[in-house]
Amino acid sequence: IVISESIEHEYRNGETPLQATVNGIAKVGRGVLASFATSAMLFGSLLFLKGDMGQVMGVLPVVLLSVLTISLVEAFLILPHHLVHSLHRHQEAGKPRWRIAFETRFERLRERVGAFADLAIRYRYLTLGIALGLFVVTLSLIPAGVVKFKAFPDLEGNQLEARVILPQGTPFDRTEALVARLLESLDAAVDQLPPEPNGELIRHVQVFFSTNADAGEEGPHLATISVDLLDAEKREASLNQLRNRWLEATGSVPGVVSLQFKEPVLGPAGQAISIRLQHDDLQLLSSAAWELQTWLAGYAGVSNLMNDLRLGKPQFTVSLLPGALASGLSAEQLAQQLRAAYQGIKIDDIYRGREAYEINVRRDTDHENAFRDFDQLSLFNQEGVDIPLSAIARVDEKREFSHIKRINHRRTATISGDIDPEIANTNEVIADTRDRFLGQLQQRYPGLYVSLEGEVKNSRETNTSILTGFILGIFGVYFLLSFQFRNYREPLVVIMNIPLALIGVIWGHKLMGLDITLPSII
Repeated sequence: IVISESIEHEYRNGETPLQATVNGIAKVGRGVLASFATSAMLFGSLLFLKGDMGQVMGVLPVVLLSVLTISLVEAFLILPHHLVHSLHRHQEAGKPRWRIAFETRFERLRERVGAFADLAIRYRYLTLGIALGLFVVTLSLIPAGVVKFKAFPDLEGNQLEARVILPQGTPFDRTEALVARLLESLDAAVDQLPPEPNGELIRHVQVFFSTNADAGEEGPHLATISVDLLDAEKREASLNQLRNRWLEATGSVPGVVSLQFKEPVLGPAGQAISIRLQHDDLQLLSSAAWELQTWLAGYAGVSNLMNDLRLGKPQFTVSLLPGALASGLSAEQLAQQLRAAYQGIKIDDIYRGREAYEINVRRDTDHENAFRDFDQLSLFNQEGVDIPLSAIARVDEKREFSHIKRINHRRTATISGDIDPEIANTNEVIADTRDRFLGQLQQRYPGLYVSLEGEVKNSRETNTSILTGFILGIFGVYFLLSFQFRNYREPLVVIMNIPLALIGVIWGHKLMGLDITLPSII
């Protein structure tokens, strides 16, 4: 555009098309090269973005630098030849009437803009004050919550899953019944939505038992229902609408540890809510995790909350009573006899030809009388005397945790969840939780370590790399402009105008009803 206008200006001054092209390029060539270099300096700094989001957005500067380089070649080597031929035809044919009318009106507009610019220069301090005031007011829209910030924009997916976790030890029949109930509520949810003009909303439904990507375990108490939807470009109902309808149709499910309706794959920003708690005492850690989960559940728009520190199956803990060693039974012998009674013990091998058969023996106990038989179990000491289990040991029934996760050698519990962007904002929920709850939680549980993970951590890491790259790019632009202007003052005046672009960026997002994201900032 700059080169074309320069050539056209020279042609208007009476030069031939060829001479106008040569002189037009000579006048603005250095400026165009400087503009290319400054843009390359700013976008080049984005090549070193960090974090998962940085890996995704790292392709943006590659594309932008490629486009800038190709446009530079086009402007200097291809465009001038096209303009020479175009000006020759224009010189012979003359201007059409519509162009004369358009240029006349455009000239009036330019004169009015020029008069307004002269007025702004005449009252320059007032102009500067208005610009700075508008800049401050615009920036205040973000902390005031009028315009919200989100690390990465939400992308509509084509899959939805219902992930079920029941208590360990739950029979398969109950898991199967819950899955059947979820499938019925799915049909009811689809019936509540308007019909799709481009086909059926649900394309396929798959059920996976003993599988849950969030559980980290296997068993008959787990199940996953995977729903393939019509492509987002073809359907009218959003994924959130179907999820909310499905959740409402399902209602309350008693006895379930976790029931989540979510997309199977997280975006580059990561989990919306992911707060990690660490403590050496498992009971204190579990209590703190449940308090945090209860607090987060009070926010509107928060869903799919899950605590990965969960209780396992009920179990019996057998401990020798004081003085029990005098009976001739040690803790090791007690454990061996209990294991042999309920898990079996190998007593012999039988060979028939080349085949070897193991003979294992264990207690014959049916499930209905298993607890009664356990209470009446007798053990034998080294002399062969039978001793009732209750006479030498104490049996406690309890439930330990299904698995214990350690990070950096410390016991860890992670509270994760999703946030509906149409109702709540991730940064606001996390900030309010940090200010009003996490400090008090650490006071109630001394030694508790809290760290924010997921979207908050990823965006913080990427934000830091963007800021670092932007500062380095600004320094590079300043030095390039100082060579262009041959002084160090005028480049500062140019660079001071860069932050004022935020006025248009923030108000543009506000008018369009969008959240500010890292891609939009770039």
